[in-house]
Amino acid sequence: MKKFVIILVSVALGVAACTPAATPEPTATISVDAVYTEVVATIEAQLTQTEQARPTNTPTNTPTPTETPTVTPTPEASITPTIAGIGAPPTVDQSTANGCYNSIWVLDVTVPSGSNFKPGDTFTKTWRVKNSGTCDWKANTKIAFISGDKLGADTALIGRDVKIGTTIDISLPMKAPNTGGYLTSSWQLLSPEGMYFGPVMSFTIVLPGANIPATATPSYSGGCPNSQALGVSVHNVKKKTNEAFTQTFTFRNSGSCDWTFNYLIFYVGGELFGSDTTKIRQVVGPGGTATINLDMVAPGAPGLYSSTWQLMSEEGQLFGQAIVFTIEVEE
Repeated sequence: MKKFVIILVSVALGVAACTPAATPEPTATISVDAVYTEVVATIEAQLTQTEQARPTNTPTNTPTPTETPTVTPTPEASITPTIAGIGAPPTVDQSTANGCYNSIWVLDVTVPSGSNFKPGDTFTKTWRVKNSGTCDWKANTKIAFISGDKLGADTALIGRDVKIGTTIDISLPMKAPNTGGYLTSSWQLLSPEGMYFGPVMSFTIVLPGANIPATATPSYSGGCPNSQALGVSVHNVKKKTNEAFTQTFTFRNSGSCDWTFNYLIFYVGGELFGSDTTKIRQVVGPGGTATINLDMVAPGAPGLYSSTWQLMSEEGQLFGQAIVFTIEVEE
């Protein structure tokens, strides 16, 4: 510090010595030592102030300014909710889903397919279905008529809310018409927004005069044999007149015994489409699935046509859930 002060004083005196002298005016005599002392004191005072103003060496975390990066928004992750008391939502079968709505047919609580009635008989048809979708059903969800014979009923409200993963019994009062033969009725759930969802639920009743094989005893079994109709490949589509197509039926063995090679896919009613009752030609154990293909031809006249099919055992027993499909024929 002292060396720095002396250098500054020397420079100041040197500059003063090189400056041309002005015309002197009478002044008091000033001692060089006094000037030196005053300059040194002034410089030391300035250095002291500077040193006091200097920040301490305490490290700080002040970040070095950087350019603000451009952030691309990341899509929010999809979170699968867990429903209290139910667990994760069930896996959705996309083949029968419509938006968040879907259902599973559980069983025919009353009037299984193949039940016998006399003309004019009244009965109540009840289905048990499960909400297999990802949203609750409101009470104004409907059970809607799709095709076949209404059997005196019509589209109606289910009447209460149904939570995800729970079941509901849906009932309709019905009446057998004054006719004979096989009559099939098909129904499906309809959301408040007007979207059909879940499988088409069909059943067939038998009235006197039905063309039943001599060995057939139409009835539904809750044990052996039994079946769940999973669907068809051609339904609610348009076909040209006389257009050939292959219809694929899929049934699950929900009974307790095997289906043998000689079990039949049996024509119940409606339009035959140029096909007929045929052996399934496969062995299907309990829990297994049968896929049955039938070659068909659309009728020669435009219109809306439905056809009903059901499985039959070797003993001539109709069993399980019937399948109904509809096509629209155009020129």
